Amino acid sequence: MSERIVRAERIIQLDRRWSSRNFFLQWEWLLVIIVVNIVNSSLSPYYLNLSTFLSTPASFLDKAFLVLPMTMVIILGNIDISVGSTVALSAVVFGLLLHRTSFGRRIYGMGNNLTACRYSGVKIDSVILAVSVLTGLGLPSEMATYIENGVCPYMFLWNPIDVGYLGEYTATALVSGKFTGAVGDKFSAGRLGDYNVTKAPDGGTEILLGSPFKFDKANIGEWKTVS
Repeated sequence: MSERIVRAERIIQLDRRWSSRNFFLQWEWLLVIIVVNIVNSSLSPYYLNLSTFLSTPASFLDKAFLVLPMTMVIILGNIDISVGSTVALSAVVFGLLLHRTSFGRRIYGMGNNLTACRYSGVKIDSVILAVSVLTGLGLPSEMATYIENGVCPYMFLWNPIDVGYLGEYTATALVSGKFTGAVGDKFSAGRLGDYNVTKAPDGGTEILLGSPFKFDKANIGEWKTVS
């Protein structure tokens, strides 16, 4: 028995010895990444610049939350697809919810004709609240009832009227040649005042409207019909 143990230890030690062949066979994926980066950087001068490094993580960050937990499972030796299965199951559940339940039919009905659904006895406010809870989204007109009754004391959102107002002034200024869109350009946006073109995190340019607008009991009544 002791001789077998000694032989096993020697075999393990031999297997652990480094060799260039074993190294490249084990890390072939790293070589592929290096080659891909070399080829891409030679084809495009923008591939390895700062803006690419800043914008690329934003495009796969959501996928990373799905992939990284699976990495630990794979390291353990269990090739598990539970994360992907959970995503697929969620899609199936929401598909059945929309197409096979009365709640889903109410959503479709409200999207087609809100007035007809209201006169048909559909509880419009309850459906809107349920959808807002599920998705985490809600327009001021949709949340007006809940802000007024105290369920939701307030909410923050960029004023949709000001967003459209600034967008139209920006487009008009660009077309008329009042500014080129370069960093530092300044133009007047009517009642909103003057705005400067600033540099965006991805390397481009942007115009920031300002701080978000607070909707509460004092002003939510003005937004009930704005959708």
